[in-house]
Amino acid sequence: MLSYLQITGGLSFDLDMNFPPMFTQLMGVVAAVVNVEFLNMMPLGCVMTSNFHHTLLAYTLGPLVIGVAMMIAYAILKQKGKVEASNFVFGWFLFMTFLILPSVGMKLFSMFGCRMFDSGYGSYLKFYETYAMGSILVYVVGVPLLYAVLLWWNRHLLDPGQKRLEEEHGEAEGLKRALEIRQRLEEQHPQLKSLQFLYKSYEPKYFWFEIFDTIRKQMLTGGLVVLGSGTLSQIIISMLLCLASMRVFAGCKPFIKERVDQFSEMSQWQIFFVMLAALLLRVAEMSGDFDIENKKAFDVILVGTQALAPTVIIVMILMRGQEATKMLVRKVTKSMSRGKSEGVEDEGEVEEGGVQLVKMKKNTMVLGGAADHGTGKSKNKSKSGGVIIAQYENEIIAKGKALGEQALRMNEGRGGAV
Repeated sequence: MLSYLQITGGLSFDLDMNFPPMFTQLMGVVAAVVNVEFLNMMPLGCVMTSNFHHTLLAYTLGPLVIGVAMMIAYAILKQKGKVEASNFVFGWFLFMTFLILPSVGMKLFSMFGCRMFDSGYGSYLKFYETYAMGSILVYVVGVPLLYAVLLWWNRHLLDPGQKRLEEEHGEAEGLKRALEIRQRLEEQHPQLKSLQFLYKSYEPKYFWFEIFDTIRKQMLTGGLVVLGSGTLSQIIISMLLCLASMRVFAGCKPFIKERVDQFSEMSQWQIFFVMLAALLLRVAEMSGDFDIENKKAFDVILVGTQALAPTVIIVMILMRGQEATKMLVRKVTKSMSRGKSEGVEDEGEVEEGGVQLVKMKKNTMVLGGAADHGTGKSKNKSKSGGVIIAQYENEIIAKGKALGEQALRMNEGRGGAV
């Protein structure tokens, strides 16, 4: 869901497209929140004068400083042997890179998508071009490379042979066993907990899929800027990229839960529809055949398509909750019905010294006149004066004084202990 919102939130900027007003406002809010565009949410214009290059510095240096501080804290905690705390810090570091990468990538690629004018600032602009190229190596190349190194280094722990297990036991059982093995390996290797953000949602054999998804987001956000903002070729290439990624998602089905696979495929279709809408808008602008009424209707359709994915998620959550509630009601009802019934099937009754012995078919411990299905492996019961004895693995357990010496003698004769 986050990946989908990160892509759609930046399309208006990437495509240099004036989408209809409602859709533009919606995507502006989404971009500010999901892509962590913190500078856009602060009224810095009242405090200082800034331009594109100042913003570029803030977007790149800010996360870098925070990341270095987190890595220092991680190293200190790890040196002190605080494994859980160090894993927590490193996990949040990875999550921060996930959040900031689309917005930082767009700013960096925008540096090369700008139109240059000869205003006597050649050396000034040259510095920022060089700086942007270095930042691209750190962020756009460095972050996916970091993910790849971390996941590849632990690949044998993250994928304990799911394909082999599926061949031996079938697809469903193979996946189940692979997940169980991976969970045991996580307990044996605590360092994996810091990487869970990168692989936890995926099947073991697709532990690497977050790398692909990160590259896909970069190509559909910042990468589009360098293709020429607002051109028909840019929009068509973006649609082809979207179709290609859709095919990968549909072919691999990388997520553990089938519902998430279905939702991710639907999200790819929604992104494609936004690209198609951008193409139609561009053609309509070029032809001049796009009146106000049509634009309003188009706006409503675009907003409606973006609401489709969250609506499906809400419906899925409600349906899952309803299924869980029904299952809980069935369990409670079944438990109550068991409690009301005696729960004992007799094979025969024998009288010994005035004590009634009942041989049971089910292994049930019966004490105090009611069947306790949660207790043990009782084979026989005896009853005297309303007090029940249960024979439990060749021992007779007596409750109450009513049996007295008679119950003790009976038990000693059987070789048991009370």
